This record gives sequence, structure tokens and C-alpha cells, in this order.
Amino acid sequence: VAFEPGVADDVETVLAGYPDKIEQVTIDNLAWCTKAMTGAGTDGWGAWLIGLPAALTKDECRAPLDQAMYMYLELTTGWQGGASICADDASPGMPALGFRLIVAMA
Repeated sequence: VAFEPGVADDVETVLAGYPDKIEQVTIDNLAWCTKAMTGAGTDGWGAWLIGLPAALTKDECRAPLDQAMYMYLELTTGWQGGASICADDASPGMPALGFRLIVAMA
């Protein structure tokens, strides 16, 4: 059985941060393997594997360390703007940015 290069590494990397999910992923992987070995093919298995890192981290709010948004704040003025950091923080008309927010005093 062969899948796209790097897919297994991507899954292993995500699972290193979620050890509590390893057992369920192993059970699901065995089920896909069993289906493939009984003639169902590997297409569904490969699609599941490729989507696994995103599925395991769904609803997580982890801002990449290399992204930052700077907002300058005037002390004499009220809050000048909002920024939603996680998807569930999104205000109407304002998409979640996934950035760390750094406020600088001007």
C-alpha cells in the first residue's frame, strides 16, 4: 500500500501533540486497512489519511509563532478595533485571523 509522500509523517507529527487520540486513530486505521485487504481498494483510506491532521486539530486555536498583528493604540481614544483570534471569536463581518495580537502604546 502506498500513499502520498509525507502523509504518514504529517499524521505522526500531529499525533505527537495528541497522545490521547492515538488509540482511536489506530483502531480507525486498522478498519481502513481491513477494508482495503478485502478488496475495497485504498482510495477511501488514502483520503481519510490525508484529511486526518486537519480533522485531529479541528476547532483548535493555536496561532503560529511566526505571525503577529500589530495594532497601535491611542491612550486618549477608546478601543479602535477588534480582532478575532480564534474561529469562534469571529465578530460579524470580521474573519478569524489566527494571529497573536500585540498592542503597542503610541
